[in-house]
Amino acid sequence: MARFLVALSLLVTFGGETLSAEEPNVRKYPVQMSATIKKLGQTGQQQVVIKLTIKQGIHIYAGHVGSEMLKSNATRVALKNADKTLIAAKVDYPTGMKMENEFLGDFFVYKDTVTIRVTIDRKDNNTPITIQCRVMGFHPTY
Repeated sequence: MARFLVALSLLVTFGGETLSAEEPNVRKYPVQMSATIKKLGQTGQQQVVIKLTIKQGIHIYAGHVGSEMLKSNATRVALKNADKTLIAAKVDYPTGMKMENEFLGDFFVYKDTVTIRVTIDRKDNNTPITIQCRVMGFHPTY
């Protein structure tokens, strides 16, 4: 299995529910990320909905990869304040598609598109945040 590591970042501004993205000036990654925001009631909780679009033929390891050997390869989302401090968040990773391997055992991957929901408490805070999504993937035919 050929592997790649991609770190995606999206700068999100929560003033007036405006989203703006900073594209990395490197190369075209096989995984693209977009995000939207919605308020959850009056408590200050907000939900960030992250959509990963994965190039055809590529698989990325799921958030709950299911294999102890592949645990460090799992998809991970982190949200940071403008001062680079982590924001406490509840990340809801979907299950993914089950794959089987003689050596690695059963594990889960995402392909095509995946939606990850993140709940955060942002009452009285409209400062910009950065969403970072780390993925590790492979093309199953290599």
